[in-house]
Amino acid sequence: MAYVIPALAAILFMISALLFLFSGFMKKHLYFFFDQKWVNVVIVLRMLTGFIVIAAAPASGAPNLMLFLGVGIVFIAFTTPFLSDERLDELAEWWLSLSNLTLKFCALSWMFIWFLFGYIALPKDSYPAIYISSYISKFLPSFY
Repeated sequence: MAYVIPALAAILFMISALLFLFSGFMKKHLYFFFDQKWVNVVIVLRMLTGFIVIAAAPASGAPNLMLFLGVGIVFIAFTTPFLSDERLDELAEWWLSLSNLTLKFCALSWMFIWFLFGYIALPKDSYPAIYISSYISKFLPSFY
């Protein structure tokens, strides 16, 4: 259970990497998340993701933070049905109006966030956490 949140973060990292590499293609398919016939599927996926994060939070490296993020994901999933169709269309049009360069910047930002999210969720005594921290410490100056 300790590696569920890092695995979820890795999947979201890969999706962000695909958005970075194939911005034009992904932009065409971004409308899927706002289409009325698929909005219920997206809501269920968000709720499932939130409940998975909540369930795996005690085994993570930062259980309170992961619990807070899981509750936030579930809250967003529950509030999405209250958005009007016009508001969902406006959100979709806003995403579609962004340039490919802006989408690439957003993708890079989210890749960093998902990496950080996955790293924080690793148990402190796990081999990947120790390996990543030793690798990062080679490149960052020591402040102690």
